[in-house]
Amino acid sequence: MQNILKELNCKLETFESSKYGQLKFFFGLLVFYTVLHIPNILVIGNFASSAFPLDSLYIADNLLLPGGKLNHDLVTTVVSPSNAILITLPGIYLLCSILSNVKNIFLLSFIVQSIVPVLSYKLYRSISSPLVSLLVSIFSSYYFLDTTWWSPDFQIQPLIIIGLLILLSTLNRYKIIELHKLLFIGSLTGIVIILKHNEGIFWGVLVVSFLLFNSIMFSSDKRFIKNRLILFALFFGFFAFGFYFISKLIYEDEIVYYLFPYFAFYGLLSFYIFKNKSAGFDLISFLKNIFSFSIAALILPLIIFLWMGNTVGYSRYLSSFGMGLEYLPIWDHGITGIMGTYFKLQNTFSLKNIFLNYNALIFAILFLVPFVVNVLVNAKLFLLIRDKNTGTEDLKKYLEIASLGIMGVFMLFPLEGYHILSTKLFIFLYIILYILRNISVEYSVILKSIMILMIIPVVLYAVYQPIALSRIETSQGSPKVEKAIGMPMEKKLADELSKQVDVIERATQGSPYYVIDSAGATLASLMAIENNNYPQYYLEMRKGIMNQEVTDAIISSVNQVPFVLVNYDDYQKYLQEQQDDPYMTQILEYIQKNYTIVDQYEKSKEQSPSIAQIHSFLIMKKSTV
Repeated sequence: MQNILKELNCKLETFESSKYGQLKFFFGLLVFYTVLHIPNILVIGNFASSAFPLDSLYIADNLLLPGGKLNHDLVTTVVSPSNAILITLPGIYLLCSILSNVKNIFLLSFIVQSIVPVLSYKLYRSISSPLVSLLVSIFSSYYFLDTTWWSPDFQIQPLIIIGLLILLSTLNRYKIIELHKLLFIGSLTGIVIILKHNEGIFWGVLVVSFLLFNSIMFSSDKRFIKNRLILFALFFGFFAFGFYFISKLIYEDEIVYYLFPYFAFYGLLSFYIFKNKSAGFDLISFLKNIFSFSIAALILPLIIFLWMGNTVGYSRYLSSFGMGLEYLPIWDHGITGIMGTYFKLQNTFSLKNIFLNYNALIFAILFLVPFVVNVLVNAKLFLLIRDKNTGTEDLKKYLEIASLGIMGVFMLFPLEGYHILSTKLFIFLYIILYILRNISVEYSVILKSIMILMIIPVVLYAVYQPIALSRIETSQGSPKVEKAIGMPMEKKLADELSKQVDVIERATQGSPYYVIDSAGATLASLMAIENNNYPQYYLEMRKGIMNQEVTDAIISSVNQVPFVLVNYDDYQKYLQEQQDDPYMTQILEYIQKNYTIVDQYEKSKEQSPSIAQIHSFLIMKKSTV
């Protein structure tokens, strides 16, 4: 096996070094990505993938930019997670205002993510062989990408990889980071912030920590040594952040996952620098670097903040960014909790279930990767210090790379779903490849063999995708459904969406209506297909999100429209006194007293995955109308 792998790697190296060889590698990865993901932009196979794009289109066109201008009525709305516009910077909605339908959203996502396998290969190739880089990139093409998951995380991923590639190009013991590189990384960071501000901020902190370690000097130069106290003061700031972060966590397993490696790293490093009298700090270089980076990173977010704040109110808009921590239990499920969501084994035997069980195992492993990598980072740092091997290893370079994982793990918080994890895993794979680059030939053969076995199901799935696509019976749905979606759907899904729209049209006759739904704004997506002719700001009504102020605002809004669309299950729970959300109970109580049922949509009883998240609903009319 060792000889086979060696020969294969040699052939890949020869091919890569040939004329246009690397471009051919990139083209091959792009072809594989296309075969794997293009079915997703040709046919919509389930409602779940289209729900958030439809919600985003409604928010963009009806709430954020009605008539193409910023909505000044936002100033009267409640700052709450229920009010999706005010929980983050509006980058993703500004994109939707241009894209106009679900097809264009998926197409953009497909194009943006197509460069990830190529960028991943360049990232891994800088520290590993062509064979390893190719295997990991193929694996990443399936497990780290999803063209139908309209989440900012997938649009952010290539931007962060580009930024990381530029950062790593500066890895040199005494190399000065060029100004144009810092400005470019800062500009990328600004785009990341306006798409998802919490991840953009933590990415910015990761860059700053990298610049900090880049400015640590191991020499006898007194200019650097005299700044040792400043370096320890900065480390104290890292420790203070760690304890602040602990105060915000609600699960003990998160303390271990995020902070055990973090405190170990800065503890070991502080001990080493305290003992090593030649360790100093280039304060001037550090300040210049973070100033250049920060200016470039903040320009675009500041423009967006001033634009939105001028309408919403600056203090109100600023306070909205703290809602993530205030309502943390909604998104945060703990590490073992979120792993349990994905680690579900199928009991019955079939080829499909074998693949599902294999995926469940891979998901469980991938959730543990960041923690395992950061533990390895600390173990290697401990060995370097213990064996006094810091000179030959080039400790400064190692610290720069190690800091990527130690700080990068915070980009996963709160770990509400696999999409948060998968789009950041390239950071940790790079680090583990760096740590393992000099392992023995025997272990290298074992790891490469495991990697080959891991991508076989991915390759088989890519082959199966076109076959599965050819078997799907499709439909465009009714004219309004076709306009909003813009692409074929699985026929059962298209039929059910069309039936839903027919019920709304028949009952309301174009009059305004309001959607009441605790199922994660699932029914709210219908407003992007059948316009409700009323600005409904409070789309999210899951338990734990609403408060009394939001409840009062929803009831006030309901009072202004002649019709309401109510989730059937929510209403039945209320009638049976099983509704466990007191705020939803208030809303439904008001509706029961003032509205009567005039029509109903009942979901098909057919067990089809494509309509699993579609819900039955009632149309109710105001009694006085």
